[in-house]
Amino acid sequence: MPHPVVHIELKVSDAEKSRAWYEKVFGWQTEFMPEMNYSTFSFGKEGYPVGGGLNGDADAPSGTIAYFATDSVATSLAKAKAEGAEVVVDVSPIPNMGMFAIFKDPDGNMLGLFSTEGANGA
Repeated sequence: MPHPVVHIELKVSDAEKSRAWYEKVFGWQTEFMPEMNYSTFSFGKEGYPVGGGLNGDADAPSGTIAYFATDSVATSLAKAKAEGAEVVVDVSPIPNMGMFAIFKDPDGNMLGLFSTEGANGA
């Protein structure tokens, strides 16, 4: 797998308020998930497959995170660690969606991994 970017996440103070702002400013299609204090966004046009999220969780890492697709979050995270990455959030489930992890590359850039593994029996 070439590990394409599949999701961009922006750390925000209030996911619902930010959702409304980005809708008004950019016309993004959004959906608020109150149980996670998280809003997803998409660009609403064919040919723009990458979407993202506005993370209002106070415990979430700060900054912008690009998430890369992988067949196995654990395997890709292990490779990153072996090459000097620092784990920020270890392999974790996203209910009904899959698995993710967050790490810092050797230059301190925050990056994420995402897989649909484990989602709906996948």
